Amino acid sequence: MAAMPNPIQVVRSVGRNCNNDRSDVFIVQELINEHLPIPLAPLRVDGLCGPSTIFAIEEIQRRNLHMKCPNGRVDPDGPTFGFLSGSGTRKTASANATAAQLVGDPRVRAMLDVLGFTEGTGTNYGKVANGLVLKSPYYPELVGKRNVSVTNLTRHPDILVQWSPTITTTAAGRYQFLIKTWDGLRMPDFSPASQDIAAVQLMQGREMIAPLLAGYLDEAIHKGAPEWASLPTASGASYYGGQSARTMLEICQFYRAALQRYPPLPSAGR
Repeated sequence: MAAMPNPIQVVRSVGRNCNNDRSDVFIVQELINEHLPIPLAPLRVDGLCGPSTIFAIEEIQRRNLHMKCPNGRVDPDGPTFGFLSGSGTRKTASANATAAQLVGDPRVRAMLDVLGFTEGTGTNYGKVANGLVLKSPYYPELVGKRNVSVTNLTRHPDILVQWSPTITTTAAGRYQFLIKTWDGLRMPDFSPASQDIAAVQLMQGREMIAPLLAGYLDEAIHKGAPEWASLPTASGASYYGGQSARTMLEICQFYRAALQRYPPLPSAGR
């Protein structure tokens, strides 16, 4: 077996959709074998991150870290490496970045895709909440129509919709911003870039970023439930009565698929 590097720190992430530098994989595989859940067989410490290594990472995350949505990766500043190395730390310095900076993080971009999925807007930044249009000061021709979208993204459309027999809403955009919420964010326009940054600002306000970057997707989702009714609380229900939320299983599956679309950020020092 090749000589083991000093098992104190990994430089780059190891696991699913990661850099998987051989020296880092060596460290992770050795640490996994020291914490291997029964009845898994010990990994071959060869510096190659294959399906067995990723499966072992997920099992440790599931059994030892109690992650409902294991991501199969070991990040240098994440909880999985903290557990394996015995440091037990959850470093979240990157969570202090600005919203504009965080938009470029693949984990945040995948979370934005999750919101498009749960809110039912997909990638439509001009989507107005489904229902009958009651008032539309900027687009009077839309009054009386249902399930509309707008193409002019210079401003929030401020369209009032009868969403249900008892609920009216001005929700619009990919992340379904209410006009009052949007005005408070003071963005220059309603463009996709502005909407992305604004959504991250709301995520920061709900303290979603730190657990998201640390690998605790379920915690991030539950914290965001008061902001987006389509996200489930810890009980699995919507934070708001009369509305339904997506399940954590659906969200986990979608998040994993979304994360594969974005390459990992380069690590400093290598």
